[in-house]
Amino acid sequence: STRSGGRWSVPIVLDLAALFPDGSPHYVPPQRGLLLGVVETLADSGIKVVGLINTPQELEMEAAQQLGLPSLLSKGSLNSRNANFKV
Repeated sequence: STRSGGRWSVPIVLDLAALFPDGSPHYVPPQRGLLLGVVETLADSGIKVVGLINTPQELEMEAAQQLGLPSLLSKGSLNSRNANFKV
């Protein structure tokens, strides 16, 4: 665990694979601000997001610019099984 703002928190790498399209006609791409809301909600519960994995392209800019979180792995899509590592 780490100490953040005087409180102890548990560091995690957040897996966003569930936000990729699954072929459903009801799929809606992630909305801008979604990631910020999730990170803040987790932080309020003592969970500190230190990185992201399987980040949809729609959220990579938000993660980097607003939150300063690294995207450690990107699938690209469910049809693409080759992973690209990013630092």
